[in-house]
Amino acid sequence: MRGQADTTGFIRVEFQFQPNQAIHLQIPPDLSACGASVLAHRSKLRLHADKADYFQIAVAGVRLQLRLHAAKGDGILSNTPFILACMKARTFSGEEVMTRTMCAAVFRGPGKLSLESRPVPEIKKDTDVLLEVEGASICGTDLHILADPPGHPATLGSIMGHEYVARVVDAGIAVSDLNVGDRVVVDPNITCGNCAYCKRGMANMCSQMTSLGIFIDGGFAEFNLAPARSLYRIDSETPIEQAIFAEPLSCVLNGFNQAQIQPGDHVVVLGAGPIGLLFIQLFRASGAGRVIAVEPAPLRRRFALASGADVVLDPGSDDCVARVMEHTEIGADIVVDAVGTLLPRAIELVRRRGRIILFGMNSHAQQTIAQNTITRHEISILGAYISRHTFPQVVKLLESQVLPLPKLVTHRVSLPEIDKAFAALRSGEAIEVIIKP
Repeated sequence: MRGQADTTGFIRVEFQFQPNQAIHLQIPPDLSACGASVLAHRSKLRLHADKADYFQIAVAGVRLQLRLHAAKGDGILSNTPFILACMKARTFSGEEVMTRTMCAAVFRGPGKLSLESRPVPEIKKDTDVLLEVEGASICGTDLHILADPPGHPATLGSIMGHEYVARVVDAGIAVSDLNVGDRVVVDPNITCGNCAYCKRGMANMCSQMTSLGIFIDGGFAEFNLAPARSLYRIDSETPIEQAIFAEPLSCVLNGFNQAQIQPGDHVVVLGAGPIGLLFIQLFRASGAGRVIAVEPAPLRRRFALASGADVVLDPGSDDCVARVMEHTEIGADIVVDAVGTLLPRAIELVRRRGRIILFGMNSHAQQTIAQNTITRHEISILGAYISRHTFPQVVKLLESQVLPLPKLVTHRVSLPEIDKAFAALRSGEAIEVIIKP
């Protein structure tokens, strides 16, 4: 048996034993008062703390108590590997109790994000997975939630953060496809699987959907609890600067797939924020002809060029319609509105029988639309909302590292510095921020 402290506040111990034999483990003194949980790599055996120096073993619903002696020694070895994750104990009112708290960024109302101490979540359902967060990032939706008035709903008191990468710490007994230590990316949108839309294969239209980091606790914390079906393994060798883009890229890929780009198609992307830049990178990698970005912010225009745009236009000083016609002759084959307010401009820039993808969202936007032009020019207009069965494809894309995603990471902060990250995004100084718990 081996044990050592790590930077998470856990003491991690690796040992092996045979589930069906009588077990007598001798645990070092600094572990004897710990709470613990463990998940077998290849069985349904779980071990968790019951009292200061007692543990329970649960096998197929049968519970037995096992005394742990506060003396150094080795456990009985066999062929079944386990990882024991013990939280360090502390003294309270003369008794040894578990210190199971973590730092978390909690939504407290319009414009209010509060750093708080929260209990480390515990496995409650057989399909739950306890995650140790490796890194998280801030989405435009997070900015809308914290706007005043809010541009997106969220649950008061919930831990924010729906874009994150993590490792498996523990799991419910029904989880068979994930092991302790697996690195995962998270689909935060949890669907019911039973409504009329889910049954028709349109999970992103689920009428009972909820979301990690928006309506239930998410990844702006040291630990998070997520359902196993929301998790996708990703190679440990994939840099965090790639893996952190899994959730937004899965959403962008849904819109990209709907665009049905053909090699040589000319594309205009309206808005070169993080989402627009992901569209630019995908279109560039897919063999697009001219990729034209329209963006008012100088910093974002520079990132658009670095992401593969051939032409970058400033809507404040450039005649965008004339410039697009100059580069495409008849207008763009595809126009993406990554902002959420620019459909009228998209109609001006797309060619006849071209395609417009509406991706950006702004609940306060009200636009006047030239419907006659849409009909006369047979323009196809498609909305694209979150991901739609795209996570497996995204994991392969991230692991290939074919997209220059690390170029988009401008800031790295610790969780206690999260306010600085939000300020940098609001001021336009940041593109992508990685938050380390």
